[in-house]
Amino acid sequence: EEQVWGIIKQHDVWSHPAYYLGWNRLSCITCIFGNANQWASAAHLYPKMVEKIAQYEEKFGLTIKQGVSVRELIDKGKIYESAAHMSGDWVHPEMNSIIKRRGIRNTKTPLPLEWELPAGAYGESDGPN
Repeated sequence: EEQVWGIIKQHDVWSHPAYYLGWNRLSCITCIFGNANQWASAAHLYPKMVEKIAQYEEKFGLTIKQGVSVRELIDKGKIYESAAHMSGDWVHPEMNSIIKRRGIRNTKTPLPLEWELPAGAYGESDGPN
C-alpha cells in the first residue's frame, strides 16, 4: 500500500474523489461491506439515497448487512472529517472531472493545489479489496 501511494505521489496523480472524502477503497458509496463510519458519511453526503435504502430495509423486513440496519450503522458511525464539510451536491457532479491530473482537472473543486495524500489512504478497511 505504501508503494502504491508512493508511485501515485511520484507521478502527481490525483486519485479518485472517494479517497479524498475518507473512503479507503472504491466501491459503491453504500456498499454492503461498508462500516458504520462509511454509512454515516454516506448519509451525510447523500441523505436521500441512504434514506431510500433504509426504507427498503423496513419495507422488506431485511437488512443489507446481517444483523444491523442502515439506521443503526449511521447512529454508530462518525462522519469522516474530510467528508463532513462537503455535500453530495459537490461530490456527484464533480466526480469525473477531479479524477483527472491536476493540470487538467476542474479548478473549481476544493482539492489542494499541491498533491497530498488523501484522507482515505491507509484508512479502515471492510469487505473485499
